[in-house]
This record gives sequence, structure tokens and C-alpha cells, in this order.
Amino acid sequence: MFTCDALTPSLCSLTVREGTLQVRGLNLTYWKYSGSKKPTGEPIVMVHGGPGWSHHYMLPLKQQACRGRDVYFYDQMGAGLSERPVPSAKTSAPWLFDLSYYAEELTALIAHLGLTRHHVLGSSWGTIVAQLYALTHPAGLSSLVLSGPLSDGQLYIRSQWDEAEGSLGSLPPFVQRTLKSLDAAGRYDSAEYVAIVRALTPFFTVRTTPAPDCFETANNLMNSEIYVGIQGASEFTIGGVLKHWNITGQLPALGHLPTLLTYGRYDTMRPPLIRAMARALRNARQVEFPHSGHCSMIDDPGLMNDAIDSFFLCVELGACSKRAAHEPTHHVTGAFLQVESAPSRAPFIGTSPVALMTAATAIFVGGASAGFLMARRAPPHQLLPPALGLL
Repeated sequence: MFTCDALTPSLCSLTVREGTLQVRGLNLTYWKYSGSKKPTGEPIVMVHGGPGWSHHYMLPLKQQACRGRDVYFYDQMGAGLSERPVPSAKTSAPWLFDLSYYAEELTALIAHLGLTRHHVLGSSWGTIVAQLYALTHPAGLSSLVLSGPLSDGQLYIRSQWDEAEGSLGSLPPFVQRTLKSLDAAGRYDSAEYVAIVRALTPFFTVRTTPAPDCFETANNLMNSEIYVGIQGASEFTIGGVLKHWNITGQLPALGHLPTLLTYGRYDTMRPPLIRAMARALRNARQVEFPHSGHCSMIDDPGLMNDAIDSFFLCVELGACSKRAAHEPTHHVTGAFLQVESAPSRAPFIGTSPVALMTAATAIFVGGASAGFLMARRAPPHQLLPPALGLL
């Protein structure tokens, strides 16, 4: 089995500290990852997906601690290594099926940690938690990164079935008909449905095969009661609490909060959904990762770590405080930037702090449509200096 440490480029020696706090009488567990030097950037709070999974599949992002930021992970209540209500969540902790609770939980964690300025990065279901948290307008929130995001349950599933840009819409007709028939009949426990979902996971969820240890750990620690109650039977349908959930219309209330939308080329979160969110957000940028399914932090860990680090730098330098009206398309290529459609923009040469800061901020000054990025390899003569803080 692959390990997530092995697939994460430039991973350094890190210190990890575990802690707990009580939320509504139950114990929530969190972890703090730190590098060997004093932090130079604002801390990041990571919000895992599922719902009902654990944080482990996000661990390639602990590499941000090597770049000078404290990184916090936690397992949501009832999931992973946090306390599980007995005999069941439905009977002992019904609030775990109330979406607003998860913003309360995240707020309690950040207060417990004593964080002032901070970034929040949500993955999948965690992007819902992150959006709900941000809509409370918490003091100190510097930015959002939404990885594999959704804001509308119905658009999420329609986008998967889209004939031109969908994931499920790209499958052979027989597989599509079979999957739709099983979904309509609610035969989620059937051998056919289970087999199809198992086969589709390396297509669209995690394309690193065999799946690495951190993904398998998160899967094994899943609370299926919470997952099915909120999400539905699988990643390829929608049910439970999220079936008719739609928060897109509320996103303009985030104002000019810098927000980065990231997704994989083969993600279950498809471009029609991403575009709808980008239109609704007043200060959004987009990154597509070329090799990724839904778990970009596993499939493209180097590119994702580079991209989010550059975004955080852009935010902290004040260069991402507003959406720019006209900017060229930029491409993130590992630790380098390529300006593809800006003939008037001279390349940044040298490694002076000014040049590095310019390179770091140049990526993310575009708007939701013009500021689209796609991570891919650039010709050597077009490579720009690494962004400040990259290894």
C-alpha cells in the first residue's frame, strides 16, 4: 500500500500535538502540526469531508507546516477518532444531522485554539461546513479554500450526469442506464450497485491506486449512519439532508472574503457547479488540478500544496482583497508559475524578495472567470521563480 507521507513532495520533520475539547458534552479530537521554525504565516484549519469520515485523507496538506504555518486537523463529532454517541447519533445526538451544528463546532474549536487571524480549508462536505462558518462572519477569518466544493445538492448531481462535462455522464450508456435504474429503485445495498461504486471510486474519487494508507484509514473510520443521513448512499447520488440543500444564493453575503475553489479534472464536483459558485462569490479564484479526482490532496499533492500556499501568501500580502476585472489566465506548475496569455507582462527574474512576492501574488489576482488556473507543466523557458515559502 502507498503511504501518504511517501507521495507528498518535500515533506519535512514535523511536530504533532493532539488535544480534545468538549462540544455539547461530547469530546472532539484535534491535531496541530508544526515545523521546526517559528511560524511566519497565519495558521490553517482543515475541515474534512464525508460527512462522517476522518481527517486522515487530508494529511498530505500537513506539508503546509513545512512552509511556515501551523496546521490544524480535527475529526468532526461522531466521526473518525472523536467521540461517537451511543447507541446511535440519531437517538443520542440528533444535532449531528443539523448542518448548522457543524459551523458551531468549528467556531468552538477555533475559539478553544485561541486563533485570531486564520485560514480555513474545507474538502468536499467540509466545504459546506466552511461556507456555513464563513457566513457567520467570524472575526479573524482571512480566507477560504474550498476543495471539491458544492453549494447546491441538486446542481451537484445534475452536473455529474451532464453529457458534456459530467463524470457519470461520461460513462458507457449501459453503465449509465444500470446506475440510474438502481438509484431510482433505491437498491443501494444490491451487489450491482456496490460493485459499480467500488469500480468508480478510482475513476472519480481518488485516482491514486491502490488508494494510500491515509485514504483507507479515513474510509475505515467512517460513521456510515452520519454519511447516509446527510449525503445519501454514495458519492454518485444525493439524498438525506443535502438532497434539496442550496446555499448558492447566500454566497454574495461573504463580500470580498478571498476564496479559492479547487477541483480535479476528474472530480465528482463538475465545472457547472464550480462556475455557479464562482459567479455567486464576489472574490473567487479557481484552480483545476490535472491528475485529480475528488481528492486532489492525494492525486496532486505537490501542485495543491503549491497552489494553496501561493493563495495564502496573496491574501496575507493584501493582493487578493478584491476581484480584479481583467487578468490573464495563469497556470500553476508545481513550485513555478506560467503566465500564458499576458504578452505585456515581463517574466519575474531572480530571487529577490520583491520578485518572489510578485510571483506569489501574480497567480491569484484574476476574477472568477478571468482568474481561472489549471495546473499543468510549463515549457522550461516560461518558468517563473518559486513563490515565497515554497521549498
